[in-house]
Amino acid sequence: MSLTPGRSVAVALLVLAGPAAAQNPGEITPAGRFRFHTNATAGPFAMLTASAGAGIRHWLDSPTEWGQGMAGYGRRLGYSMANRAAKNAIEFAAGAALREDPRYVRSHENGIGPRARYALGRTFLATKTDGGATFACARFLGWYGGGFLSNLWYPDRLSNPGRAVLRGTLTLAGDAGGNVFREFWPDIRKRLRRHRTAHP
Repeated sequence: MSLTPGRSVAVALLVLAGPAAAQNPGEITPAGRFRFHTNATAGPFAMLTASAGAGIRHWLDSPTEWGQGMAGYGRRLGYSMANRAAKNAIEFAAGAALREDPRYVRSHENGIGPRARYALGRTFLATKTDGGATFACARFLGWYGGGFLSNLWYPDRLSNPGRAVLRGTLTLAGDAGGNVFREFWPDIRKRLRRHRTAHP
C-alpha cells in the first residue's frame, strides 16, 4: 500500500508516540464532542490558564495598547478567552466533519521518557472512529485558524500573518504541555493523597 503525504505524517507521528497506543475510549457522541469543546473553552482548567496567561501579559504590558489597571487586565482576559473560543469552534466543526476524536487517552507505557514522548506525539494525532490514529487535521486548523481569526481584535501592529502563525504555534505548545499534564497528573495526585494519608 502506497503512503500518501498524510499517511506518511501519521506513521511518523505514531513512531514518535511509541507503540503503546492507548485503549480506544469508544466513539465520541455529538453531545460528548460539544461538552469537550465547551469545557476546553470555559471549563475550570481553561479559565485558570486563561487568567494566568492574561496576568502574565498584563504584567508585561503586552500589548501596550490595551493599557493597565483592571480594565487592561479584563481586556487581556477577554481576548484570551476569545482566542480560545475561536480555536475550539474551528476544531469542533472540523473534527465533526472529519470524524476525529479530540480526547486525550493516557498511555500504558512505563517510565517518564516513553510516556512524555507519547503525550507529545499525541498532540499531533487524533483517534478515528475505528480506533486508529491519524494526523489531527481539525486540531491543526484550530491552532492556526484561531491564530488568524485573532487578527480581528489585536492591534494593527500585531495583526499580520507572521503574528497569527506565532499565536497558532504558541497554542500548539500549550496543547502539548496540556497533554503532558494529563498524562502525569493522575499519578502525581495519587502520590499526594498517599502522602497526606501517611502524614496527617
